[in-house]
Amino acid sequence: MTTKVRISALDDQISREPQHRRVIDTQGFLRSDGLWEVEGTLIDTKAYVLPLADRPDAEIGEHLHHMVFTLVVDSNMVIQAAHARTVSAPYQDCGEAAEVYQELEGIRIKSGWMDDVKKRIATVRRCTHLTEMLPILATAAFQTMWGNDIKNNPNSVVDRRSMIENSCHGYRPEGRAANIFWSTADQ
Repeated sequence: MTTKVRISALDDQISREPQHRRVIDTQGFLRSDGLWEVEGTLIDTKAYVLPLADRPDAEIGEHLHHMVFTLVVDSNMVIQAAHARTVSAPYQDCGEAAEVYQELEGIRIKSGWMDDVKKRIATVRRCTHLTEMLPILATAAFQTMWGNDIKNNPNSVVDRRSMIENSCHGYRPEGRAANIFWSTADQ
C-alpha cells in the first residue's frame, strides 16, 4: 500500500509518492587523547517491499543499507585510524569490504584527498556507500575541529583568511563575513 505525501515544493500541482530515503548522520568528538573522532551513519530504506536475491526481502522502512564509519584524525587532519562496519546490506558479502578502509591510515584530509583514497583502495575492494561517506566525514572533521577552535579563539576566522576567503558565497570578498572579519584586519 502506498500513500501520497505533501505537494511538491517545486510545483504545487504535483503530488509525490515516497520511494527511497537515505539518512546520513555525522557526529564529531574531541577525544581524551587529544585526537579527533568523527562518526557517520548511513541508512537507506524503501517505501515498499524490495525483493532481494541474497537475503530476505527488505520490508517497508527496514534498513536496506546501514553502515557506520569512524575516522580518527590528528590536528593536521591525518587519519590515524579508520573503522567501517556494515550492519545491513542487500548482499551477504557486502560487509567484507569494510575492513579495507583501515588502509586509509596515514592519508591527510586536504583538497584532492579522495584521489589518494582511490589510489590506495581499488574499486572492486571498496564499498560505494562507505566511500560516498568519506567527503561527508571530512567536512564533519573540519567542522568539529574548527568549531572547537572558534570556541577557544574567536579570532581564528581572521587568522584563516587565506584558507577560507572565496571558498563559498558566505566568504566572498564583498560578503558580510568578509566585512565582519577582515575589513578591520585590512586597516
